[in-house]
Amino acid sequence: MNSDSPRQHFDEQQAAGYDERWAPLAPLRDSLHLQMRLVLQGLPADARILCVGAGTGAELIALARAFPSWRFVAVDPSAPMLEVCKQNAARESITHRCEFHAGYAHELPANLKCDAATTILVSQFLTDRTARVGFFREIAQRLKPGGTLVTADLCLLSADQHDRLFPVWQRMMRLSGATQEAS
Repeated sequence: MNSDSPRQHFDEQQAAGYDERWAPLAPLRDSLHLQMRLVLQGLPADARILCVGAGTGAELIALARAFPSWRFVAVDPSAPMLEVCKQNAARESITHRCEFHAGYAHELPANLKCDAATTILVSQFLTDRTARVGFFREIAQRLKPGGTLVTADLCLLSADQHDRLFPVWQRMMRLSGATQEAS
């Protein structure tokens, strides 16, 4: 990743307030979680799910509630965000079903094989095409044959699209309380 990575963006204070900050966007989050559950509901009862960019664990917890025997591998480049994820998993009494990795998907063991993977509101930050392709390739390499990837992002196919979609992201950020400068 580039030098402007999430490792630098989310310190302990930012990670601790992340869920509260994004609470105004709960309807969007809940819709994504519902769609994710519907897409993945046909997986085996003992499925293993890779959550890339797990953040504070919102999608992991939503899936764990819906599928009580699934196991999860949470990876996030921000150690403070992953610590909040661990705390949230402990509150839900699901840590025994989870593995936590501070880092990037390409740093996970190559022999890791999961039934499905999620990456929610992560890849829109990868504006370089090569980096974006590499990001998804690393995830695909950690899926079992026929595994499912659930991704939801502001799609970027060109720099022009980025320029058109970035104001939408800024409006979302402001709705969550970010100042004009921070968004």
